[in-house]
Amino acid sequence: MGLFSRRSTKPVFRGAEYYKSVWVGKRTVKDGECASVWGMDGRAREVEGPRLLWVCFSQVRFLERFCADQSQYLRVQHRDGSVEHITGPIALFLNPVKHQNIKVCQAEVLDATDVMMIYTDPDPNRSPASPLQGFMHTADKPQTSNPMAESVNATPNAEHQSMVTRIVRGPAVFVPSAHERLLSFTWTHAADEPPLSEGDATTRTTARGK
Repeated sequence: MGLFSRRSTKPVFRGAEYYKSVWVGKRTVKDGECASVWGMDGRAREVEGPRLLWVCFSQVRFLERFCADQSQYLRVQHRDGSVEHITGPIALFLNPVKHQNIKVCQAEVLDATDVMMIYTDPDPNRSPASPLQGFMHTADKPQTSNPMAESVNATPNAEHQSMVTRIVRGPAVFVPSAHERLLSFTWTHAADEPPLSEGDATTRTTARGK
């Protein structure tokens, strides 16, 4: 009978589930890991591996890692209440001193026939965005001849009367900013559906939005 080694069930990298109070000792932060260490004075420091730590009367918490690929983005909510969208590819550790939460979100992939309406909440303290801000193009999504969003007049709807509206046309991979809300719909040929009155057309377009 041969000898079989017992396979470890522990994860390769430690995350937020690891929390220890250490009087005197050491901790190894491996390459690919990150930890937050609170000292006796209550101050925290972030330590990214590889590194060997000697700690005294400290609290050690390993941090959870979030990763977004080229078709995703990270929605980061900071402890001061601000929200940030970071376009992938990107990896970020959730530090409880700085971040409330982090979420991996899927970017909006637009086909050549897709159109997306963007509502932007005006912020007087924010500098004007570049016309290309919020766009990213992958190799399998060719850039259009005019990939820039088109500005349109503000909608008269009371709910959106204080918002700036612009239109994004595919094909594109689009990442909204934290101040933007999306409404997308698909063009259909007039012969595919019976003629509609102006009010019905508005209802139909809204029903297809998401």
